Amino acid sequence: MDGWTDYRTARPAKFDRTAVPPLPSSSTVRLTPDESGALLEAALVCTENPYLSEQREDFIRTARVAGKICFSTATRQAAQEILDRGFGALLLEDLPVDPVLPPTPSAGGALDPHYKSTFVSEFVSVALGVLVDAEIFNFRQEGRGSAPLFDNVVPINSLRLQRGAGGYANNFPFHCDSTWHRMRSDYLALVGIRPDPNALTMACSVVDIADTDLIDGMPLESFRLKPPDLYTQMEAQGIPLGAPHYRLMNPIEIDATAMNVNFNGTDCRGPVATEWLSHFEDVVEEKAVGCILSRGNGLLLNNRRVCHTRTGYAPNFGAEARWFVRSNFKRGLWDQPFNDGSAADLQNLKELGWVDATGRLTDQFLPFVEDPMRLVGLPQKSRELAAKALCYTPVLGSRIV
Repeated sequence: MDGWTDYRTARPAKFDRTAVPPLPSSSTVRLTPDESGALLEAALVCTENPYLSEQREDFIRTARVAGKICFSTATRQAAQEILDRGFGALLLEDLPVDPVLPPTPSAGGALDPHYKSTFVSEFVSVALGVLVDAEIFNFRQEGRGSAPLFDNVVPINSLRLQRGAGGYANNFPFHCDSTWHRMRSDYLALVGIRPDPNALTMACSVVDIADTDLIDGMPLESFRLKPPDLYTQMEAQGIPLGAPHYRLMNPIEIDATAMNVNFNGTDCRGPVATEWLSHFEDVVEEKAVGCILSRGNGLLLNNRRVCHTRTGYAPNFGAEARWFVRSNFKRGLWDQPFNDGSAADLQNLKELGWVDATGRLTDQFLPFVEDPMRLVGLPQKSRELAAKALCYTPVLGSRIV
């Protein structure tokens, strides 16, 4: 035994979320008709398709320019205040929507490029990144390896118990997205397309946690975060994580400015740590607030200031099922040179053409990011080097880590 205990095994989930207070009105910003109208017009005249790889970057560039033009100074300032210095969750109302909406897709992830006639929701998702000065990206393992930049989330009957996209039948625990990962998201955007009145998106802010005595009693260096089961399953199939397996992190930063939470993905060192984390989870549940992801609403989350989840619900399947678009954002997305590897590794990667003279991954390595199964066919030494190189993604110009 290494002294670590899986928290969820030691403390099974036990949540009663029948009465959830609403998100505070101070965390809501309504776009003006001018802002919403200008953003809709820009989205409708955009000719690029975000689900065609050869058009995606032009689509993103166009949407970011529109966001810089369409969002008012007042909206930008309010977003910065709420997200980076305030509650940490911002509900934006009166966002533009697709004029004609097809039935909710039967599967999530990326859509068929021809499924929708317009891409207003995707355009808005990218534009929201302007409010936080961050770039859209995603993890290779998301969407079971499809890594959709625009992750359409819908209920899937066969995934009803899954704690994440596609699931719906369980009150799954609070978390900050990808907390353990070296490229943890700075912000998340959830853009509502079709709501379900029984499905609440919930958030708990570090602002509320800071008012408790939790930090004083927190056993330091007693918690480690780990990847989701899906990621380790894919690793067993030959697809490296691209990050260390574990990350030692305190659930609350000592200065009470951030949380590092995944109650379903944390190991505790000893019973004192387990008991403390159980108390912390109770406090989070007690202080959580919620909202419905309605059509024309978007929820922006600071992935360090808030943890979030959703309630369990009984969905209506078919054309009117719940549907929203989820996107990850990160500041300094490409500021990740290969600078921690050994001199020998770096030289070998240069000889393979995978790293340039400045220590950055090259376009020649990009195929292994886009299709990690290519690694399986490499010689053993090259496969080991590629696994190390994946820890320094994304490749400049790519958005997959």
